[in-house]
Amino acid sequence: MKKLIIAVLIVLLLAIPVSALEYLSKDDLNVNVEGLKGSYAPGDKLSVKITITPKSEDIAKKMENRDWTFHNYLNEPRKLKVTFVARETYVSYTKSTAKETLTFKDYEISSGYGVDKIEINVSGYVPSIEGGVKTITFLEIDIQDGDTLKFNVTVVNPSKLEETLKDLENELKDLRDQISKLSKYVSVESLKEKADEISSNITLAREFYNDKDYEKVSEKIGWIEKAINDLRGEIKRKWAEYYYNKSKNLLSEIDALILKAESYITVAESSGKNVVEYKLNLTQIKYEVNDLKGDFNDLEKLYDEGKFGDVIDRGKELVGKLENEKLKLGVLVNELEGVIKTKPTPTPTPTKALGFEFNLDAKTLTYVGIGLAVIVGGGIATVAISKWRQKRKWDELK
Repeated sequence: MKKLIIAVLIVLLLAIPVSALEYLSKDDLNVNVEGLKGSYAPGDKLSVKITITPKSEDIAKKMENRDWTFHNYLNEPRKLKVTFVARETYVSYTKSTAKETLTFKDYEISSGYGVDKIEINVSGYVPSIEGGVKTITFLEIDIQDGDTLKFNVTVVNPSKLEETLKDLENELKDLRDQISKLSKYVSVESLKEKADEISSNITLAREFYNDKDYEKVSEKIGWIEKAINDLRGEIKRKWAEYYYNKSKNLLSEIDALILKAESYITVAESSGKNVVEYKLNLTQIKYEVNDLKGDFNDLEKLYDEGKFGDVIDRGKELVGKLENEKLKLGVLVNELEGVIKTKPTPTPTPTKALGFEFNLDAKTLTYVGIGLAVIVGGGIATVAISKWRQKRKWDELK
C-alpha cells in the first residue's frame, strides 16, 4: 500500500506541467552601488556594496525560482557575500565565498512572496592592466533566463599614462595629416575645429597628470579616445563622399565627351571622310565605360549602406579607371576635331582648247612640258646651224 501511494505521487508530480520562466531584464531592476570610486590603480583594494531591488511586485516574484550566479573577478584575497531577502516575511538567505564564483539555485530562492532585495558585498584587489587606462568588469551576475549584469571600474596605471597620452597625440597627428590631404578636395573647417578641441584636451590631460590627479586624467583620456574615434569616422565619411561624388562627376563628363565624339563622327562622315578607325575606338571605350557604370552602382549601394571604408577602397580604383577613360576620349575628340578642320583635296579644273576639254593632271603637264622643251630646243638648233653654213659660204666667196 505504501509503495502504491509513492507511485501515485510520482505520477502526479510528473503530470504537473513545468512552466517556462518569464525573461528577467535588467530594466526590471533598480541597482544601487555604494563605495565605488571613479578610478583605481592596479593593486588598490576595491570594496563596494550593491543593492538590487525589483521595480514592481510582479517583478519581485519573477526574481524567484531561478538560478543566480555571481562572479568576483578581483584578485585575491577577495570576498563575496550575497543575501536574498524575501518580501513580507523579510527572511534572509545568505551565502559567501572567497572563491571567484558563488551560485544560488532556484529552489533556494522560492519563498513564494518574491524577492524584496539582493544585497551584495564584494571586495578584492584591482588586477594589473597592460595600457595606461582600461575599463574592467569586477563583478558579473548571470541570471537564469535573464540579462547578465556587469559592474565595471576604470583602472589607471600612472606609469603608462604618459605612453597613452603620447599614443593619442600621434593618432591626432595622423588625423591632421589626413585632414590636410582631404582639404585639397572638400571643405574641412569643421574637422579642423574638432582636431583643435582634441588637442586642447590632451594639453589639459597632461596638466592633470603633472598634478598627479590621475582620476581626471583617466576621464580626459576617455573623452579624447571617443573624440578621436568620432573624428576618424567623420574623416572616413568625408573621403567616401569625395570618391562617390568624384566618380559620379567623371561619369557625367565622360557621357558628354561620348556625345561630342559621336557628333564629330557624324559631321566627318557627312563630308565624305574616312573615320572607321575612330568609330571602332569609340565603340570599345563605350563598352568599357558601361562596365564602369556597373561598378559605380555597386559603389553607390555601399555608400548608402554607410560602408565608408569599402567605398574609399573601391572609389580610389574606380576614379583611376574613369580618369583613364576620360583621357582616351579627350584624345579621340581632339583628333576628330582635326579631321573635321582638314580641307578636302581640290578637284583639278578642266582645260579647254580648240573646243576640246583636256583634264590635265600634274603628271600629264610634266610630259607636255618636256615635249615643248624638246621642240623649242630643236628649232633653236636648226636656226643656228643654218646661220653657220651661210657664214662659211660667204667666207669662201671672198
